[in-house]
Amino acid sequence: MLQFWLGEEKTNIRSFVMRSSQVALRLARRQSDLLSAFLAQLAEIYDLCLEHRTHALETGPKACLLEQQAELKDLRRHSAEYESFPACIQRDPLRRVNRAYEVFFRRCRQGEAPGYPLDRTLRFF
Repeated sequence: MLQFWLGEEKTNIRSFVMRSSQVALRLARRQSDLLSAFLAQLAEIYDLCLEHRTHALETGPKACLLEQQAELKDLRRHSAEYESFPACIQRDPLRRVNRAYEVFFRRCRQGEAPGYPLDRTLRFF
């Protein structure tokens, strides 16, 4: 932990190094197709969640993250296509939309340029 002085007060800063690397995956055709289908499904869930939130803002009570997670559970129960992938990963687009709306409303309250949440393409995931 680094410590330094700013004027009269002492400030503590935790320093850490974040390293990243890129590795080219060599996937078989079947694996590549499965991964593409999964990423397309995540983009679809994101867009559906965003559309639901937008509709809820226009018509009445706000939609919340827990409500959308319950709807995802129902969707998984009735659709084999959605049930074939892990639910914990399918909840990530819901959290991303929730975070985007939280930031949007925070910026509106602070009087900043809000930047309305947009649909995401497959490249986003």
